[in-house]
Amino acid sequence: MRELAVTGFPVSICYPDERTGALIVGIPRLEPGLVGHYRRLLRPFAGDVPIRVTRCGLARRHAAKKELNRPLVGGLWITTPIDSTHNELGSIGVCAMRGAQSGFVTAGHVAGAVNKLAYQPRHSSVNDWKAGKTVKISTFTTSAHSDSGFLADETGGAISRDRIWESKDTLYTVTGTAAPARGETVHMQGAGRVDERSGLIRAAAATVTFDDGGVLQDQYLANYESHEGDSGAPVYVKDTGHAVRLVGLNVGATNPADVSPPVDQALYPPAPNGTYAIISKWHRIEADLGVTR
Repeated sequence: MRELAVTGFPVSICYPDERTGALIVGIPRLEPGLVGHYRRLLRPFAGDVPIRVTRCGLARRHAAKKELNRPLVGGLWITTPIDSTHNELGSIGVCAMRGAQSGFVTAGHVAGAVNKLAYQPRHSSVNDWKAGKTVKISTFTTSAHSDSGFLADETGGAISRDRIWESKDTLYTVTGTAAPARGETVHMQGAGRVDERSGLIRAAAATVTFDDGGVLQDQYLANYESHEGDSGAPVYVKDTGHAVRLVGLNVGATNPADVSPPVDQALYPPAPNGTYAIISKWHRIEADLGVTR
């Protein structure tokens, strides 16, 4: 057996894989016989997280907004276990207040149901990563003006209002709200992808009908791509420096055929994948949930 004295890990890349829940660890010039050795060395640092050790690492690392972050801010990755086999994946919108109760908002379908716990970044049998407990959800499953939910703080106060993830080193400051017109640029910071995305408002008062029969009224549509993990993410317009104004929450994507009134796709084309991102407006979320920023 080959002996190896280790004083540090020669790790070239390390990130969580949201599809498998495993921690991917890339090591240059890794020899097959040493995979188990490195896995044992890493186990005390990873808790109950599955570890996959690979040679040199994979092509792209995920943003740190998918890692454990405190205090909570907008744009961070959250998971809500719905049952033993299914987690809802999404993003924190912004931290908010509901009466005297502090917490945060996200998409209603990410919040799951009243009294469900959400975790940032994920549920762990070893670590206490609770982020919030669902208190209120809009009626998005039938008919509503927002797909939204409010979760009361479960971190013990480790939340930061009016802050949205910008990078590992910087945060946006929410200075107010905005009601962009068709053709204006908006930005979305969701955990579904590494990068912030941006697009143009393509409709300002759309009704969207979903396959399950739910209807959302008075929604913005924009032509950036929304992916799994982006549900609940903050949407905003940028001002100078790190100042932004909140537009609402990204709640999903829709095919043009499910939108009323129809959008002229020649004049107002969708995202490259053929869909429009759906944005629930902040003032509608305030009304549906009884929250304030």
